[in-house]
Order: sequence, then structure tokens, then C-alpha cells
Amino acid sequence: MALVLAAASQVAADGPGGGVQCPPKVLDCDLSATDPGTGGNDKPAKPGAGGGGGGGTRGCDIDGEEVPCSSELGTFNDVDKCYWRLMEPQPTDPAEYERAATPEGWKYGDPGKLYNLTCPGRQLMGGLTVSVDGPQGPAIDPEVLAREAMEKLTLRPPSIASPRGDGKYLVGMPMWMWVERSASTWGPTSESASAGGVTVTATATVDRMVWKMGGGTSVTCNGPGTPYTKDQGMKSSPTCGHKYEKPGSRTVEVTAHWEVDWEVTSGGADSGTLTTTRSNEVEVALNEAKALNTR
Repeated sequence: MALVLAAASQVAADGPGGGVQCPPKVLDCDLSATDPGTGGNDKPAKPGAGGGGGGGTRGCDIDGEEVPCSSELGTFNDVDKCYWRLMEPQPTDPAEYERAATPEGWKYGDPGKLYNLTCPGRQLMGGLTVSVDGPQGPAIDPEVLAREAMEKLTLRPPSIASPRGDGKYLVGMPMWMWVERSASTWGPTSESASAGGVTVTATATVDRMVWKMGGGTSVTCNGPGTPYTKDQGMKSSPTCGHKYEKPGSRTVEVTAHWEVDWEVTSGGADSGTLTTTRSNEVEVALNEAKALNTR
């Protein structure tokens, strides 16, 4: 026990870099000399190293050298340049929170949660276990949360109202094309994702519809199209239509191009736009008009 206490005191009082630094806004650190299972002589990780990959477009660094913002070591804290990983499962024995004596001038507060602390390039006696509210600092990439929110969205393929598979269409006659609108097939629809005190909300809306008419021909429509009514007669659609010149069977495919606008709604200020698509298709038959024999 004396050896453990002495080791803990040495870590706090004589640790590399002038001692162990509490995360920002955390005044009381609970330190225990425990082995994190990864050793304490880690060198700075290279970009893309570790199981978690990079941290998005913002990046993290140690003395100017880029490192992943998250990896198997945990979440990178850009202030103390260490990785914080929540211990799973959390210890249930109260003695785990009080294993090491606190050096003079330090004190225990509410144990909170235990995190394993690993600082690449600095020898920390095999790592530390720190009891605080969690990692502090700009380690959350809002675009990652935006993509999580986008994955929650229910975005369905376009609901084709016309042309219908059982419809009757003639060569040379205007074909009116339109889709049914709903929150899941047209938008707007929203979802949110949160992590580390940051919340991002993503809102999706269809930007345009691209119709592939077969034979290499495509039509881009900026709206859902205009429904045909009998009083339109032989007119062409004012918003989304096509005219075939040859008879036969055609596969008509329509693709909805979604724009997903996201913004940080809590814990920061940032925004951006992501895109995705959904497609549907229908088989249509085209016939030639037959002239009536009036003899």
C-alpha cells in the first residue's frame, strides 16, 4: 500500500511536463496509479491510426503533428493533449475511487465517472485513471454528429404518381410526370444527434428530381411535377414532362436528390450541407396511335 501511495504522489507532484494537469474548469482530480492496458510510452499516433479513425475536418494535433481525434485510446482532449476513455464497466467497489492518497493540496470531490487517461509521447507510469465529469475540450466534430442525425432520418424513394405501369401512353403525346409529396418522400423532415454537450439538428428536403426516360435521355425537374387533369387536353406539362417518339417498353427511373442542411443547435456554432439520393422506377408501354378508318 505504501508503494502505491508513493507512486500516486509522484505522479501528481513530479509527473512529466510539470505534473498532471486537470482538464479545463475541473479543479479536483482523483488520481489512481493504474494500468490502462496500453502502456505509458505511447508515441504520437499517426493520422488514421487507431480503431476510431480521424476526427473529421478539424483535426487534432500534438506539437503540430496531426493525430486522430478519436481512437481505441479514447477521445482526444486538445487542451491537455491526452486521450480520455470511459472505463467500461465502471468500478463498483468504492475502494477503486480511493486507492491512491491525494498529494497535499489536492482533494477528492464527487467521484463521478472514471476515465482512463493516456497521453501519447509522455511517460505516465502506464497511464492514469481520472475521476471527473469526462473529457473537456474541442473533441466533438459537428459534421460527424450531422451524419449521425442524417442516418436517423426516414427518407423514402419517390412515390411515382405518373407515369403508371398500367397506364396507356401514345408516341408523340405529352407525358406528364409527377410524384406524391410527404415528409418522408419530399421533406422537410428533421432529426438530431448529441455528444459531449454538442447537439446538431439535420433537416432534409428534396432539391430536384432527375428522371431517366430510357435510351440515354433524362429530364431534371426542380419540383414534384404538376398532376394532369382532363381539362389540360393535349398540352405539355408546365413543370415536368416528356414526349416519346418511338413505341416500345421503357424503364423510367426517378431519383430524388436530397439536401440535408445541418446546424449546431446546442454547445457551439457551426453549419453545413450534406447530400443523399433515393430512387424508384416503373415500366411503361408506349403504343402508336392508330388512325380511324372512316370509310
